[in-house]
Amino acid sequence: MFYGNTLEHNAEISHLLTEHPTGFLVSWSKTLNPEEYSSYKNNFPELGFSFSYHQSHVEALGSNSTLYGHIHWYFASRLLQFKLVQGVTYSDSPYHPDKNYRNNAYGSKFLAGTRFEFNFVKENLWEGLGIQTGLGVIHYSNGGIKKPNTSANTVYAHIGLRYNWEEVQVPEQIERKWTSAEEFAAIRYEAILRGGINQSGVGTPSRGFFVLGGALGKRWSYRSGWHAGAELFYSPFLKDHIEFRSIAYPESGYSGTEDFKRIGIYAGYDFYFSDALSFFVNLGFYPYWPVSYESRIYNRAGIKYQFEESPWFVMFNVRAHSSKAESMEFGLGYRF
Repeated sequence: MFYGNTLEHNAEISHLLTEHPTGFLVSWSKTLNPEEYSSYKNNFPELGFSFSYHQSHVEALGSNSTLYGHIHWYFASRLLQFKLVQGVTYSDSPYHPDKNYRNNAYGSKFLAGTRFEFNFVKENLWEGLGIQTGLGVIHYSNGGIKKPNTSANTVYAHIGLRYNWEEVQVPEQIERKWTSAEEFAAIRYEAILRGGINQSGVGTPSRGFFVLGGALGKRWSYRSGWHAGAELFYSPFLKDHIEFRSIAYPESGYSGTEDFKRIGIYAGYDFYFSDALSFFVNLGFYPYWPVSYESRIYNRAGIKYQFEESPWFVMFNVRAHSSKAESMEFGLGYRF
């Protein structure tokens, strides 16, 4: 069970922050491949699925139900746990221009739900039964697919029970199956095409977009690596933004013919769950930024999967300007 407080990350949602949300979480987890080196190197993490029910107790926000996939990492003799969770959320009270115009946080029924938790875990206190308690934060957003999308962030405390059906037998030592020196010495070169749909504002059409880029990177350890790149943003939704600003705010200086493309450069960090799966974050800057939209600095967070014995990989991420999401991006890449 959890009890929380929704943060005022944007003054536009202050009217929605009158109550404390409550809810519950149910999850199932399994130590995946405990005999593999990646599991041993990461202190035998767990993968699993979970469901959460989040009641805002605010009529305009309603309740959210979410299905997640998650991963747990353990520290301090498995007493401390860090959880990373990503899922799909159903909101029962999204924005509607007539029926629910007060909800400017969620513009669609389906959202992306992202959770981070830091927990204390005590297993097997009595015949497999233990406890789990901690703090977490959950973020709901549709990534700008449909406006409004002011989004919401809730910090919460939770406590619950945990039951282990069986104790996982883990080996004390596992040998690495590839030559780490060769892998770490290699600089990788990647071509990446990202795409998706987003929207300029309420009532405007949803537009497709793509981002074409190239990057290079290097692993410096089994778990960590760096990367940097440049990319071209082809963003037709900005056409609607430019047209609106030129008509509604003539004093802004927009002519309506400004370029809707942008060029970005970025650097980032990779955290490797295994040889195939990694989590990445980017921090970027637009050297070419012809229209003043949000900020010249942008950030990304996402996951990447490299197909085994193949140069191809796929990725998913959210790109934002600070806490304001612009888009959810689905990517396909090729490593040279």
